[in-house]
Amino acid sequence: MIQEPLTPLQQSAERTGRKFWRVLSDEAYLSLCSQIDARHGFPAGVGTAAVTWRGLPTLAQVQRSIDNEILVSLETWRVKPEDLVMAEQAEIAGLVVEIIDEEYYSLIPVSII
Repeated sequence: MIQEPLTPLQQSAERTGRKFWRVLSDEAYLSLCSQIDARHGFPAGVGTAAVTWRGLPTLAQVQRSIDNEILVSLETWRVKPEDLVMAEQAEIAGLVVEIIDEEYYSLIPVSII
């Protein structure tokens, strides 16, 4: 059986154990947050010591690109197949772009001390 070569996105995920996206607007990010929280049943564990309130960070906590886009980096084991379908739909709608690790890190602003 001939194995197809990995795409750059697959290579990035395999190399880093993470998946990376640029979310092009705050509104798109908030919509994705709501969808993820609903799909995964967040908040989960309420009344226990292991409460998970939400799936993605709040807007105040996100990493921003040099162009003020939202950068998302998630461990591959946290990303479920239904999350990938949702991300693909958002990408088709022009709201999200999946990127490789090198692009992700190149978009993070460098602080000047």
